[in-house]
Amino acid sequence: MSSGIGLALANELLKNNFTVVGIGRKNSIRHPDFSFLELDLQNQKEVSEFRFPETPFSEVLLINNAGIIGDILPAGELSADHFQRVMQFNTISPQILINQFIHTYLPEKIKFML
Repeated sequence: MSSGIGLALANELLKNNFTVVGIGRKNSIRHPDFSFLELDLQNQKEVSEFRFPETPFSEVLLINNAGIIGDILPAGELSADHFQRVMQFNTISPQILINQFIHTYLPEKIKFML
């Protein structure tokens, strides 16, 4: 929540009177309707252990907008570790978070959107 699309989206939601919970490694937003949960999407153990907080709201929305490109090098010059980091951040972590989001905010408890 410190730059890019996530920052712009959070600020727009806050301007429109939404309560926003940001998740990420760093945060630059200071607003009374914003709270921040630190999470490194490249750390599979940390992501797997992450739990969404209970909420008093009747509707919740999860927006997975974080992503990385990784190194831009000619074919054959990228390491296996590079591909693992990029896939963890862009694909595996968002899927784990979606699953945990659904388990936390079951349809019978709360109206939610993905």
